[in-house]
Amino acid sequence: MATRTIAFNGTPHTTTKAATLALRGFVATIPQRIWLRPGDPRFEVLRGALENHYSWGDRLDEIVKLRFEPESPAGTACRVILSDGRSDKISWTRTFKPAPTAYGRAVAALRHEVGDQSRDYRDKIAAGEIPAICALTKRPLEPGYEIDHYAPSFQRLAADWLEGQGGFDAIPVERIEGSGGWRIADDEIADDWWFYHRDHARLRAVNAEPHKRRTKRQAATR
Repeated sequence: MATRTIAFNGTPHTTTKAATLALRGFVATIPQRIWLRPGDPRFEVLRGALENHYSWGDRLDEIVKLRFEPESPAGTACRVILSDGRSDKISWTRTFKPAPTAYGRAVAALRHEVGDQSRDYRDKIAAGEIPAICALTKRPLEPGYEIDHYAPSFQRLAADWLEGQGGFDAIPVERIEGSGGWRIADDEIADDWWFYHRDHARLRAVNAEPHKRRTKRQAATR
């Protein structure tokens, strides 16, 4: 099978990871909170990359200007102003990735619906109500730490709940205007999932690097 080549800023890349790393490096050179408009060389480089985006590739003519800005808890968001005056965000780190499957959209919606529970956990850590210790290494939490689950994992919780709902394809999801993410389109179903997660999830805080290594080891053993 032929290797897919991804061109970014005049350089070919043979993997999505390599192209994304190159894009991240380019974005890191752009000052934040500065609007870029068509005709600016930086805008044109980004436009060339976004032609690969599964959601934005055919909407580029709608973008009047864009900028990068800080995003909580740690990250960089790409905000765009559209020709009709609306503001939106582009999931720019997914520029070279394939379109999400129906299952992927459902899982993204499930994560979105319980995001406030993770934020509440972070608030309790900040307030000193929960020790600021990594659950994996028992060391102090570092900037950019993540909120994860003890057993059962998020995937297990989601699978069990989805089974009771008739499967992931029985969950109506819709795009979130202004973020590019997904949410559950039915309030009653969203509430049912929120309470299920609240009652069954056991959250924990983990530093990003050990969590990444652990995730890779788990994937390798499957």
